[in-house]
Amino acid sequence: MEPIPQQPRPRVRIASHASAACGVLALSLLLGGCAPSLQQAANLWEAHYEGQRLQPLGETQAVDLTAVPPHEMHGSPPLGWTRLGTSVFVEDFDLKDHGLEAFARSIGATRVLWDSHSTGWASYRSTYRVPVTDTSRTTGTAKGPDGTARDVDLTTTTQRWEERTVERSREQFAHHAAFLVRAPR
Repeated sequence: MEPIPQQPRPRVRIASHASAACGVLALSLLLGGCAPSLQQAANLWEAHYEGQRLQPLGETQAVDLTAVPPHEMHGSPPLGWTRLGTSVFVEDFDLKDHGLEAFARSIGATRVLWDSHSTGWASYRSTYRVPVTDTSRTTGTAKGPDGTARDVDLTTTTQRWEERTVERSREQFAHHAAFLVRAPR
């Protein structure tokens, strides 16, 4: 049996909250497979980060993680704060703030505004070609050239390819984070 080759998972970045529905639809059509478990995944906040990476001077102080509603993620940073960068992605599991604080520390951020929420269910269909073996067995009695009867076993085996369609539905989650530092005075 030939193994079915794995396709690399495309990364989808959503530029605005308004396009989240389009992003979820596109993601659901492109994935066609199972998402990695939370333990297998790299730090997804880091993988989808866009912005500056500061080198923290000494040990970074504690990071303030603040959950905010999605509509507050796209405005200007709060007064007195400068945005280092953002991380925006959609997955089929709720990441919550897993790995967020550690990544924020590594880039020198001292405050993170973040949100993780369900965007609804997405369905996608995958079609695979799988090998199928058909075997038919017939037994009976046949007369040989000398006229004696003997038992015969006629087994026929054929192989063919068959298409199988699998449909999956999963809840999709949008993840947003804005990494901030105190603005210089």
